[in-house]
Amino acid sequence: MSEIVTFSDEKIFRRKVHEVLKKHRSLIESKLPYAEIIHVGSTAVEGSLTKGDVDLQVRVPQSDFSQAKERLREMYDVNEGSSQTSYFCAFEDPDEILPLGVQLTVTSSDVDHFWLLTKFFRVHPDYLKEYNKLKEKHNGKNIDKYREEKGRFIEEIFASDSYQEFINRFGVTNNWSKGDILPFPAATSRDEKMEMIDEITDRLFKKYEGNILAIGVYGSVGAGSDGPYSDIEMHVITRDGFSIEGYEFIYDKFKIEISTEQKSTFFKKAMEVDESWAITAGVYINIHAIFDPGNIFEEVKGYPFKVSDEAMKEVMREFMIWEPYETIGKIRNSFKNENLNYIPLGAKDLAWQTAKLIGLANRQIYSTRARTFEESLAMSSKPQGYDELVKKVMEGKLDSKEQIYSLCENLWVGLNNWYKELGIEYRSEQLPF
Repeated sequence: MSEIVTFSDEKIFRRKVHEVLKKHRSLIESKLPYAEIIHVGSTAVEGSLTKGDVDLQVRVPQSDFSQAKERLREMYDVNEGSSQTSYFCAFEDPDEILPLGVQLTVTSSDVDHFWLLTKFFRVHPDYLKEYNKLKEKHNGKNIDKYREEKGRFIEEIFASDSYQEFINRFGVTNNWSKGDILPFPAATSRDEKMEMIDEITDRLFKKYEGNILAIGVYGSVGAGSDGPYSDIEMHVITRDGFSIEGYEFIYDKFKIEISTEQKSTFFKKAMEVDESWAITAGVYINIHAIFDPGNIFEEVKGYPFKVSDEAMKEVMREFMIWEPYETIGKIRNSFKNENLNYIPLGAKDLAWQTAKLIGLANRQIYSTRARTFEESLAMSSKPQGYDELVKKVMEGKLDSKEQIYSLCENLWVGLNNWYKELGIEYRSEQLPF
């Protein structure tokens, strides 16, 4: 029997879409910290009709494609119904609360158009209207026929003058030259960012008057250390019993994330700890209050540090099993099998995982993800062998793969000795069941 396709307004899926995006952005970033991850497809375009699936595009340089593909295969199933090339591979997770697709593409390749097409629909309502009509026509009907007509429609868009003019405005052409640079993300001043924040705040108050308890800015803008390409990250705290939707989007020159929580949930989450605590808990520390008559943001600053030492050590124990132990095994396999191209990536992963552990052990929060390695070197408790490896990673000096392998082994010894000093035993002496 033929598969039937159905469509609904994207707005009914928004909250679940936000949950899926937040979860899988974090998962992918933990494995591919240098990849660009973009929400694409119909659930990323307001006013679209959609099947209710979520699509992420993961953009990497050609030199990192094979390693990125291997990493994503560890987390997702390869979409066997899609083509695979040396610059494209599709993955899927059909068991999520909404079906998830992950499109791995080489930056500037022929298939690096998902993000552009998504943005095109956002700013060309006439084309979006026609696309929705196509979906309405096939709603409740054979999905294969829909895909055929959809393919023709997208090809017509790619060939249209409107699309060519659109991509030219972004400096994109069909014959991309090596070394070209897109005009976005765009540089903005702190004053421009604050003006945008004021506009968002005014809109939120008009829409949710009486239900908002506090609005603040976190991240580099909140800490006052933002650069010209920093994004805007905002907390919106509502009274208990009233929830509003969170958003993450690109508007004009700004990348904006609006995190929304009810007051009690906000404080509860501030006391949670996982392996990324030293990186993510900073969202509760450096908050620039825009509106906070109840001093919520001042009060929450101490909550991440209420986590007990026992809870910290338990997270470190579990994380050692999940990541560093597995990573050093892959590094050893690659070295033994003379697959030396993996060694630099494995070294980066091991260094990054150790930096997380160092933050946990010292109960210190990194000021920003970009300074994690630098700040970890200044912390008092850390394993022997870490400084030598992380400095190579920071400098990008990973060409001598035999040397890097040796540094990884040295750090692995240091990690285990450090765990003994901290009183953390992660290896079981008997089966747990």
